[in-house]
Amino acid sequence: MSTPQALLRIVADDEDVPPMPSSPALVTGYAPDRFQRFAIEAIELGENVLVTAKTGSGKTFVGEYQIAKSLQRGGRVFYTTPIKSLSNQKYHDLKLLFPNNTVGIMTGDIKFIPNADIIVMTTEILRNLLFKKGSQTEAVGASSLLSIDGVDSVIFDEVHYINDKDRGHVWEETLILLPPTIHLVLLSATLSKPQLFANWLANLKQVRLWLISTQWRAVPLEHCVIRDGAPLTIYTPKEVFHADVYRAWLAERKGQATALDKFRQKVKDERRVGTEGPIAGKIHTKSFDHVLHETLAWLNTHGSLPALVFVFSRAKCEALASKVPHTFLDSSDSAAVANIWDFHLSRYKSLLEKSPQMHTLRALALRGIAFHHSGLLPFLKEILEILFSKGYVKLLFATETFAVGINMPTKTVIFTSLQKYTDGSFRPLLSSEYIQMAGRAGRRGKDDKGLVLYIPDKEPLDVFEAQSMLTGKASSFQSRLSFDYDFILKGLNGMVSMDAMLKDSYWWTLEEEDKRVLRADIEEISTKQSRLNLSADELSVCSARKALLDRIGNSQNAKKKLAMREYDAWKDDHKESVWAPIFARYDEYSALESKKAQLCSTHTAYLSNTEARSAILPEVVQRVRVLEVFGYVDSEGSLTANGRLASECNEGHPFLLTEYMLYLHDKISLGQSLSLPEVLTTLAIFLGEPKDLEEKVRATVDGEAAAHLHFISETVKKGFMAERLQGICYTDFWELHEDWLEPMQAWLAGEESIASLAHKYGLFEGAVQKAILKLAALLEELQSLATLHTSVDLLKFLEEGRMLILRDTILAESLYLRI
Repeated sequence: MSTPQALLRIVADDEDVPPMPSSPALVTGYAPDRFQRFAIEAIELGENVLVTAKTGSGKTFVGEYQIAKSLQRGGRVFYTTPIKSLSNQKYHDLKLLFPNNTVGIMTGDIKFIPNADIIVMTTEILRNLLFKKGSQTEAVGASSLLSIDGVDSVIFDEVHYINDKDRGHVWEETLILLPPTIHLVLLSATLSKPQLFANWLANLKQVRLWLISTQWRAVPLEHCVIRDGAPLTIYTPKEVFHADVYRAWLAERKGQATALDKFRQKVKDERRVGTEGPIAGKIHTKSFDHVLHETLAWLNTHGSLPALVFVFSRAKCEALASKVPHTFLDSSDSAAVANIWDFHLSRYKSLLEKSPQMHTLRALALRGIAFHHSGLLPFLKEILEILFSKGYVKLLFATETFAVGINMPTKTVIFTSLQKYTDGSFRPLLSSEYIQMAGRAGRRGKDDKGLVLYIPDKEPLDVFEAQSMLTGKASSFQSRLSFDYDFILKGLNGMVSMDAMLKDSYWWTLEEEDKRVLRADIEEISTKQSRLNLSADELSVCSARKALLDRIGNSQNAKKKLAMREYDAWKDDHKESVWAPIFARYDEYSALESKKAQLCSTHTAYLSNTEARSAILPEVVQRVRVLEVFGYVDSEGSLTANGRLASECNEGHPFLLTEYMLYLHDKISLGQSLSLPEVLTTLAIFLGEPKDLEEKVRATVDGEAAAHLHFISETVKKGFMAERLQGICYTDFWELHEDWLEPMQAWLAGEESIASLAHKYGLFEGAVQKAILKLAALLEELQSLATLHTSVDLLKFLEEGRMLILRDTILAESLYLRI
């Protein structure tokens, strides 16, 4: 076994660049950059690579080189992404880059050529495949179409998603479960201190890993605010923050606001005493819209378009785009946009002709303007991306999701706010978030520099907040490993040792690192104490003095007088001139001892905690007992047949969807009739809570669906009670939302279009389509459970469900699959 030092190869900034291979696996029209050359060297040696680099630096090339090398070896490649839209775009890019190989795609909605040479997929699909390998459910579900056999490498794009609070565990579990024989390339945004993560992965796989970190950007960025209609630099391409300039800009804004407030008060006072007509001293200030439009005109005049405007509200995205008074395309370009739009979307005419989104966006696109957010229909997002990539969108208003991985660089990035709504309140953007979004500015080979502008629509960040965001450290790799029911069920189903997986995890490594740091801090304090040169006798005398002083401080009346007399007598025997320096050193020693006692207490807690966790986590024990209550785990701790059903749930609630399938099976077995639309309506209880709902929708479903929902409600009560008896703290695991029941019931009845449902319930059209597609995925999962349970009659009953939900297969398509 190799030593840890040999397993991790950290590329230093001053290293000589390795030579290019005589026959590179992938030939480009340009010379690879420095960090890319090191990555090529690692891939050619058959070793793993972790690249951390800024947006727009060329990380993608590293993944593409690994694909070429794997294909050269005769192997297959899995390319994982965090989001479906990135998967769709990456599929299109790889199809063009590797025309002589087959390229497939696997997402929740699209399953295309699953046995291809290169398969693009969301990371969850790979994780599910690995958990199920060799299990009794291996041949069921979406991942059953895939095989890990013959896979030479896996590319993890945007691997910093491992820090995501809700989904990060997926990346960690996948990395743990992947066989060490598979080559790994991990592409990440800039993160601080990646060495610990890299060392963990290298030791886990026992394969050397190259850690290649770079702060280099092909196109430097200039960060500005707007003053007098033009950019004013506050953060230079050499990463110098001009606090004085920013502070002066803030003061000027505040002065204008104060003067305006005074004038408004003056107007009120004058009107109150009956003054009519104009009031002298009117203050002229520019509104946010005026400043934005003035800036856009400046950018257009100075050749600084296209521009990407980040807005942290989908509704505001649309509103700001609609207010822009300018037209950025001439008649020729406008005609080209119309041709591209109509050519790609003609197939979807029946779906889109009633869509207000489509008509609004088409009119804007003809002027070179667009908006892009998660509430758009996917076809509309994709046609905008196609137009943007061809240079026809000069001004794009977008939410943060546009910054995640989608390769759409621009000349200028504009922020209308640097605050983000998170967990019920607004907070400044993290440095990593700002860097990711700002990094879209600057097109390689086209721009000398990228321009990043801050045009606040409300109160701007103060100097400290702005400086912290611009100059702050990036996030570090975190562990989001979650020991929840899904983890336990999938682990037991795949016969994965919980104890082994725990000790193989990055979470365990971080725990061990925390203990190591604690021990080092304790040792450092002990060293400082020894340097104080206090002998045992001196420590004894000083301790006695401290005890006497403590008695004086803690006693009263006669006891206090007695203690003071004893202390006076003690001082007579210990002259101040001799002992004062010793007492001073002891005070320092005592403060260090107090700090060391705290650290030792924490270390002891860590040790006892780790001892408990090295067997099995207490929270896992509690949850296994809840699984026993539902009959999913037997007395030996093994998964039962029903437990295997629950392990198959990815879209739906593992308990509730399993119990609902068994409920339907029993009804059919007893000869009771069921209504397919009512069953599908009931599945809408698992769709979650819409983000953009104007007000809560109280479900008005009745009849059969109401009875089914009552059964699910009773199952929820059973789960709550089982958890309470095990002392499990409350979470939202058992919470259900009824908001989608009524909209989906109307959809299934064929009464409404996507556009009409969106209008009726105050939803975005894209949210409605997403809900419909998830309902189809829930049906597919219910069918998988019925297949595992060999419920033939239930399967037959459900077979018309997909047609009823989707109506038309175009709902689940992507433009990228057709271009």
